[in-house]
Amino acid sequence: MARIASWLSLAALVVAAAGCTHGQLLSEAASTLQVWGRQVEEQRSFLGLSTLVFYPDGVPEDMARLPELGEAQLQQIRKDLERQAAQLLATAQEQRPLISTALGREVQPVAKQRVRIENRGGATAFVDAAGTITLDVKVVQGIYRGILLSSVEEAEAASGEDLAARQRRGLQELIDARNRFLGMAASPTAGTVAAAAEATRAHGPSWEAAMAALDSRMADWFAASRSTRASKEYDDALAFLLGHEIGHRALGHYRRREGGEALVALELEADRYAALLVALSRNRWVTPDDDYRWTGPPPGRMTLTMGEVVCLLDTHHRPSGHLSFFAHGYELAGFDSLAGAGSTSHPDPASRARAARAVTSAALWGIDEAQTATGTCHTTAAERTAYAAQPIIALDESLSRARQMAGDHAGQQRQLAEMLAEQVVMRQVYLDFFARLDRTRRH
Repeated sequence: MARIASWLSLAALVVAAAGCTHGQLLSEAASTLQVWGRQVEEQRSFLGLSTLVFYPDGVPEDMARLPELGEAQLQQIRKDLERQAAQLLATAQEQRPLISTALGREVQPVAKQRVRIENRGGATAFVDAAGTITLDVKVVQGIYRGILLSSVEEAEAASGEDLAARQRRGLQELIDARNRFLGMAASPTAGTVAAAAEATRAHGPSWEAAMAALDSRMADWFAASRSTRASKEYDDALAFLLGHEIGHRALGHYRRREGGEALVALELEADRYAALLVALSRNRWVTPDDDYRWTGPPPGRMTLTMGEVVCLLDTHHRPSGHLSFFAHGYELAGFDSLAGAGSTSHPDPASRARAARAVTSAALWGIDEAQTATGTCHTTAAERTAYAAQPIIALDESLSRARQMAGDHAGQQRQLAEMLAEQVVMRQVYLDFFARLDRTRRH
């Protein structure tokens, strides 16, 4: 449906521009296309403009090397880390009882958090007893590079090029987009639509011209979507790293380490804390899954029939940046040297990714089901009354349906089992969010 709407919008632009005889109106249409193109570039700005920070000198000769960064880049990274840490601390304070119950261990309040950036090129990420998180910029570069590679590989995997060539070409395209945006040049779509309008004016309606404009618009849309997703993954990965270090403080790991607890177990516990903290931080303002009756196109949505009932969608965020970090950034940052075979200090990245993924999936399932059980889109009034009296019924019913749907599918069974290993997290998050959303609805 989105593709049809985009095509209709473009066709209207082409025909309107072609049919204009008034010079001022035509100029206004051209100006609108210019602004539209710039808005697309602005949406694309994370993957484009972030190269100013992480690749200030353009595409490096050796894609395997992380570029040297200057003081301006370090300051920008530091500000971003401090912003992320502040958001996480606010959630840690607000949700401390829930986190304690979900993880089965009393967590301590963490009032302040200082972040310090080093530029020594080492795999450094730790929090000291005074509460200062120290990160080497190489770690942040590794995270960014991991997100970048994931994005480039996803977009270019079918090109037939080897990995290094895809990375180099993908990075060059991002830098080109950055330069075009900084120069206030319009998106290629604006030029394509203008050419289509000119062809229509000269030769009549052209299916080929309209399709060329549509293809260009869809390319813009996919690029913007890819950039938005990469931006979220980068933020989530940074938040996970900071949350891990905050977790060491909140869980009393210095004291417990001195008491003889194994460091590998403490590291995994900090990963579980971080995954839960990021999921809660990213979903502080969720709402019930309500419906509404469509009487016009609300922002970002489109339906075909007046009076159609539409569910509100996309009301919670699914953080996944930590998975990209373990898939790419972990090795690029140099952490793989700490978690080799037989390591007694750090778990291997696959184990850490599984632990984080399980907590994240369980927490998000709880949030999602709380939204469903308290909303009007998927439940009747009678069901909502029953759930209010005994909230856990809705969660149990959803898990029963999930088991039935998994059936004999090994992959689905594996994912479900992984999530259910964190069933305490799921239930506590569900009950907390259900109570909050139900209370909001009643008042």
